[in-house]
Amino acid sequence: MRARGDNKMAVAARRGAGYHHVTMTDARGRVLAYAEAVGVRRLHGREGTVGLRGITVAPDAVGRLFSTHLPELRIATHGVTRMRLREVRLAFVVGEERVATGERAYSAAIGVFRSLVPIRPRPPHRKLLAMDRIRLHGSNR
Repeated sequence: MRARGDNKMAVAARRGAGYHHVTMTDARGRVLAYAEAVGVRRLHGREGTVGLRGITVAPDAVGRLFSTHLPELRIATHGVTRMRLREVRLAFVVGEERVATGERAYSAAIGVFRSLVPIRPRPPHRKLLAMDRIRLHGSNR
């Protein structure tokens, strides 16, 4: 049974998580690739697999993303970092296509990672919490 205060992201990361319209960056925040969909699944302990669909890779990131392992890969959706994958190696790539702007597009890729760190959502600012408690003049709340 799950405790009431458990982090939903940590629970989702244990079972497996999927995201759409993902931006992948390195530890410094440089954009490496965009993906239509990303699926992350833990296997044993902290290790797991990652699957990507509809990937567009920046021209300078192709070598780093597919030939060696990345020390850290951050997965963000809608500008919010959802999780960090450490020691990522993308091993199997399907459907390479060159885009006119120098980028490369791939249909799919599968890889492994050594550990996953879920990012906890930030709590609301104290001022916003205080505004919820303001009583309007004449209201019964």
